[in-house]
Amino acid sequence: MPRELVLVAPGRPEIREYEERPLAPGEVRVKTEFSSPKHGTESGVYQGTSPFATQRFDSEMGVFLPHEGEHQNYPFRLGNMSVGVVTEVGNGADVFQVGDRVFGYLPIRETH
Repeated sequence: MPRELVLVAPGRPEIREYEERPLAPGEVRVKTEFSSPKHGTESGVYQGTSPFATQRFDSEMGVFLPHEGEHQNYPFRLGNMSVGVVTEVGNGADVFQVGDRVFGYLPIRETH
């Protein structure tokens, strides 16, 4: 089972297993070769000081708002940049082929 790096609480990272879902039409599966966090943004999330970790973003108003009740944004997937190789191609995904190396703004996990 593949694994991913998640923050379960401020300062508490964990490696967790996850299940891959079947590919939808137009999607590809990528096996990660390299992933990285963005140190500026993720440092605040890791420490629990960033509004991304403790509040919800209201896209209509363009501001962060408090969560109702005790809810916070944990577990939080760490990382936001990944490079990997396409290992599967779904129906209708004709831009990429198995073996293509790709880049994406994706969390730290073994597959995407």
